[in-house]
Amino acid sequence: MVPSPVGGNGNDFDLKRAVNEELDARDGVLDYEITDSSPEHVLVKVTETSEDGDSRDILYRIQHEPRPDGTDDTHWEYLGPVADEESR
Repeated sequence: MVPSPVGGNGNDFDLKRAVNEELDARDGVLDYEITDSSPEHVLVKVTETSEDGDSRDILYRIQHEPRPDGTDDTHWEYLGPVADEESR
């Protein structure tokens, strides 16, 4: 969690920066792209290594969660695998 000097109200929270930092620190992430963003959430396509060693593209929606104790957090929602171009 990231301390917020204004009491966790989110006015000073940079969601894109927090997502970039979390993905840079995460094991198994080969690449990622923020595909959509708003003040409330970002959509991220993450290329990660699967358990069998192959890579796969997964879509997540990440939202800012200010906490009552004055910290900020993020909530990650798994949206599923990105469809291949051939399957459309």
